[in-house]
Amino acid sequence: MATRFLLKDIPIRYKLLFIYATLFALAVGVSFAIIGYYSMNTIRADVRQKLTNTTELLVGMVSTAMQTAVRAHLEATAIHSKEIVEMVADRSAGPGDDLSGQTARQRAARILLSQTIGESGYVYCIDSQGEVQVHPDRRMIGTNLSAHEFVQEQIRRKEGYIQYEWKSPGEKSARPKALFMTYFAPWDWIISASAYREDFAGMVNADTFRDEIMSIRIGDTGYPFIMDSKGEMIVHPKRQGENVYNYQDSNGRRFIQEMCAAKNGAITYTWRNPGETEARKKMVVFRYLPEFDWIIASSAYYEEFYSWIYTNLLIIGLTAVVTVILLFPLTIWINARLVKGLNAAAEAARRLAQRDLSVQVVSRSGDEIGRLLAAVAAMIESLRSVISRATQVATQVNDSVSEMSGALTEQAAVASEQAASVSEISSTMEQFSATSTQISENAESVVSIAENTLKRTREGMAAVEGVMSRMVNINEDNEEGIRQILALRKKTEEIAKVMEIINTIADQTKLIAFNAAIEASGAGESGKRFSVVAVEIRRLADNVMASTGEIESKVNDIQETTEHIVISSEKNTKGIQEALDAFSGTVDLLKEILSAAQGTVDAAKQISMSTRQQKTASQQVVTALKEIDEGTGQTSESINHISDISLTLADLSDELARLMSEFKLPGKKTTGDDA
Repeated sequence: MATRFLLKDIPIRYKLLFIYATLFALAVGVSFAIIGYYSMNTIRADVRQKLTNTTELLVGMVSTAMQTAVRAHLEATAIHSKEIVEMVADRSAGPGDDLSGQTARQRAARILLSQTIGESGYVYCIDSQGEVQVHPDRRMIGTNLSAHEFVQEQIRRKEGYIQYEWKSPGEKSARPKALFMTYFAPWDWIISASAYREDFAGMVNADTFRDEIMSIRIGDTGYPFIMDSKGEMIVHPKRQGENVYNYQDSNGRRFIQEMCAAKNGAITYTWRNPGETEARKKMVVFRYLPEFDWIIASSAYYEEFYSWIYTNLLIIGLTAVVTVILLFPLTIWINARLVKGLNAAAEAARRLAQRDLSVQVVSRSGDEIGRLLAAVAAMIESLRSVISRATQVATQVNDSVSEMSGALTEQAAVASEQAASVSEISSTMEQFSATSTQISENAESVVSIAENTLKRTREGMAAVEGVMSRMVNINEDNEEGIRQILALRKKTEEIAKVMEIINTIADQTKLIAFNAAIEASGAGESGKRFSVVAVEIRRLADNVMASTGEIESKVNDIQETTEHIVISSEKNTKGIQEALDAFSGTVDLLKEILSAAQGTVDAAKQISMSTRQQKTASQQVVTALKEIDEGTGQTSESINHISDISLTLADLSDELARLMSEFKLPGKKTTGDDA
């Protein structure tokens, strides 16, 4: 309020200068605030993202090292277990060995269960149906585990590495577990070495990748580190082996304890290194690996990323100061030019207030001030023209008043004749109004019939479209059936290829068995048992070839049947498509009928509306004619009254001529701007 009164009486050039300076200062201040705010937020997000990426990289590095160790150990255990089973199976089949097949399996199971893997790992065996054959928990023997997804994958693959989640009885939640399996075909055993991943944490040594971790830098001084949940540093550039659980930042905040409690997340704290005078703000992003009880973290100082912001803000500030210094004299000069034109316009307005139309205003620029002066000049010229014209009109009004008096007398006679004519027209329009009412009622009946026809046509259109939609669904189902049949035919072709491979293997098996029989016969008495095995293998190979021949015959029958089904389905597809085309033509025809019915309804409504309007118009005409009839009687009285007014008008025109003579006409004096 005080500022407004302070600026009230000072010249406008200084007002403009003050306003420009204030707006510029506000713009610079707001720009500084916006740039600083968004830059700080962007840098914070960027720092957090960099720290998060570094932390995730380290987590992946440690997890990969652990997974490699787990797989290698489980694979070695599984392969060793298979070798044990093979050895026991060979001894049970050797001469002089009294181990039966069941006894051999029990012996192999005892040896496998004697092995340990970490703290809780063990070896177990299932068959191709998912039934447990060997397990440390004897209650599990004979149990079928095929309902579990990882067991289904075991049955499908039989060999390889699998990771899965497993919840043992009595545990609150599932834990990550891994197994490596191999297959012993003679007994149909899938031998699996299984253990929880956390049991292998001791196999991963942080020293193996310490140098690689310490080579990572975030900014100039940022770095990653690893500690356990008790605050002991596992990997750190300066404090490795120290326990930092009770460390506090410069504000007394126990940030290490917060990290150990949260285990995952990000925190910001202030820290002053030895030799530094002030604490600096720092961010750390951390992730927890429960298998190792490790917290992997990455940290960096904010100010290392803020320096370019401070530089940019300083440059902007210096630019603003230089701009103000350069614009100050330019603003004063522009304000002086503006005010000069305004002074000329104010002088012209003052002289106009004194009824002096001789003032001359000249505009020499096309800006707002120049257009204002041009407008003032045009206004003065317009006033001159008006005053001159008003003087002439006053004279003409006096001459016209006398002529008006005679004309009014003649109009009174004409008004009487018009009254008689209006009465006759009014009677005729009343008859026309009755006819319009009857036409309007008939038009409404036509509209009702047309709307009913349009409704029935729409119902027929909806029914046909529904049938067409169902035909489209049938066509899609038929095409899906054809695709499935073609897929079946492709799979039968793959089966045929597999049968060819089996036949080849059987042929080679027979050849090997034949060679083995020859060698056995040459070995004499010691080779008789081996000769019997060779004969059994040849007979098994013959049975395999006979079975594959039957399978090939069945596959050929399936292929012929699928061919017939495809041909029949394609005929059905053609018929369905023809039906769809026919229904499509019907829909197009119904759309044309629907369009025509809609046009009929619209036309009928238009006719009905026109007749109603005609009825209303005729009633209004009758009413108007009655009013005209009444008005003609009043016209005569009005004409007499106008005659009296014309006499008064003559007196007023004399007064107008006297006022016009008081205005001063143009002279030689001129005011204006020099712009």
